[in-house]
Amino acid sequence: MIITLQRLGVAAAVLCVLPIAANAQDRPSEIGSFEDIVVTARPARDDPSTMAGDAEFLMHTAGDGNDPLKAVLALPGITFGAGDMDRPVMRGAGPANNLFLVDDIPLPDLFHDLSDSIVSSNVLHGFNLHSAALPNRYGGATGGVIDIRLRDPQREGARLSVDLSQLKSGALVETAITDTLGAYASYRVNLAHLFLRNYARGNALLEFRMPQSRDYTAKAVWRMGDASISATILGAWDERREVQRRELGLPPHFGQTETRATDAQSLRLHVPVAEAGEWVTSIAHVRSAERTREVAGDFRRLSQSNLSLRSRVTVPLGAARIEGGVNIDRNEAVLAYKGLYPICDYLERHCGGALSIAPRRESTRFGRVETFVGALVRVGEQWSIDMGGRWLRDFALDRSYWEPRAAIEWTPSDAVALYVRGARQHERPELDRLLLIPTARSRQRYHASWQALAGMRANLAGGWRAQLEGWYKDFDVADLVDTPLAARVGGDARGLNLFLTKPAGDRFDGWLSLSRTWSKRSLHPGDAAVPYRYDIPWSGTVAATWHVTPSLSLGGKWRLQSGTRYTPLVGVAKDPVTGEVVQAYGEPFSARAALYARLDLRIEKTLTIGRIPARIYVDALNILDRANVAERHYPIANTRPQPDGSLIGVPADDSGIPRFVAVGVGFVF
Repeated sequence: MIITLQRLGVAAAVLCVLPIAANAQDRPSEIGSFEDIVVTARPARDDPSTMAGDAEFLMHTAGDGNDPLKAVLALPGITFGAGDMDRPVMRGAGPANNLFLVDDIPLPDLFHDLSDSIVSSNVLHGFNLHSAALPNRYGGATGGVIDIRLRDPQREGARLSVDLSQLKSGALVETAITDTLGAYASYRVNLAHLFLRNYARGNALLEFRMPQSRDYTAKAVWRMGDASISATILGAWDERREVQRRELGLPPHFGQTETRATDAQSLRLHVPVAEAGEWVTSIAHVRSAERTREVAGDFRRLSQSNLSLRSRVTVPLGAARIEGGVNIDRNEAVLAYKGLYPICDYLERHCGGALSIAPRRESTRFGRVETFVGALVRVGEQWSIDMGGRWLRDFALDRSYWEPRAAIEWTPSDAVALYVRGARQHERPELDRLLLIPTARSRQRYHASWQALAGMRANLAGGWRAQLEGWYKDFDVADLVDTPLAARVGGDARGLNLFLTKPAGDRFDGWLSLSRTWSKRSLHPGDAAVPYRYDIPWSGTVAATWHVTPSLSLGGKWRLQSGTRYTPLVGVAKDPVTGEVVQAYGEPFSARAALYARLDLRIEKTLTIGRIPARIYVDALNILDRANVAERHYPIANTRPQPDGSLIGVPADDSGIPRFVAVGVGFVF
């Protein structure tokens, strides 16, 4: 396999220098574009060293702590996995089914444990969001894609930016070294744990400590006329702890510490090709590790080292734009554990695991190559047709897949666009599952999904924009083939989304998003549908900012969505022989918690202290102090006797962040 990958690398290097492809990454999100983009870098502000207008619009959203990427969780068709501190769930898929890119660096995660992103707003230029029927260049995801572009360093001068807050504090140093070379470096650390010790309520066994995190980003750009070479490093670290309550006197096997760490480096070449074309090639190395340590000494650790090459070229050809390119990944994964490593089937209805009383280690290498090609053709003044596809080859699983894609858009006027899009998507099973079944690894296959959407975008009076969209995804999963937990899982998800936005520019800006989703899964084709853990039928967000004066703004965000699913406890009894408490559960994820509701408020004031620009803001999170259920458990310790001698189980809920008020201040020197 190594020889094969080396040969493919040579072939890819040759392909990188051929102008055979097109790139739709930087096409505008205005009427007439061909992308399913809600937030994107817009040519209306085509300065790569500053934040794009659409991203800047989201920066001051209440409750998001100056983090435009965090606003993704409130956009239509997107929810979160299990409470407001979990990963995004995009249109019927799960939190693990997404692709995250930062300057073409593929990352295992994009968010900290408080759902804030690992990318500082100080270094963000813009981002593209795709959540169904992905464009040709993206593969390996059945959920969605968040593709982030970091801004370039400023071309002249130097500056120091400092942000201090109870939630997160950090600094950015930036300088133009020469006329053609600039650089910046950013570092941030989460301070919430210093002001709020615990964040979860209602668990009789454990205290959930406020997560801790830090991240860094640095970028240098050397400009050679219109071409450029950039070097980027970034990373993040997270830790959260569950500590047993001392007053219970429990044996020392309750409680654990979870840590995650990611470090990445990349080189990226950007060269203009012809008029409105470009050639972009990046080489990236990413190291990541997730570790869980139990207080009794057991542990689980999954570490990865990924080397990737991503190259694409854009060339205009008459009324068409041709796109194509190649993505190559070579990944070495290591799974080490002691004790029980749990593993459940895809629907979490049956669980097993691997048990080892001594440290055990499993490792393997995964290699994958993806090629894509497509053409966007203008037909007259009103029609656009986009056709293409992807071919991928996974060497570890010995699998190849072809993914066609087609789209059509009609723009009958400057204010209205209608579009239809469809594509085939595939996704490799999660790495830890593949590592735990070495003898059956080669018989596993990719998850598959046919996806389609149709919608309309319109520019309305008063600067408002509207987007109405319907979408569909089916899912075909051959899970843990040739193992005791093997299952064939099918199902589909569909939904309707409405998005109304009033961009910044007047005294008022904000948005309204509404989503209605229908989602189901079945264990075998033809079997009755079963509940899906991440099924959220209804969700909606209203966010608004009122600019009272040019220097003072007031904002609020109100989020409502269906409660998270959980597995109900249907009975508790004592074993007549041993006397131990025995619990009986109903169908997995057949019950739903109460409605999720959260209200955040924000006040922001800009001013000048001496000659130093500054801003002061107050973020009030979950001001109603609503204990939104993220997950519901029934610990045996919560069993309570009744007057008639029977037993009941009292639930213990893991909830989101409680009421928290953060005061922040920022300076630019």
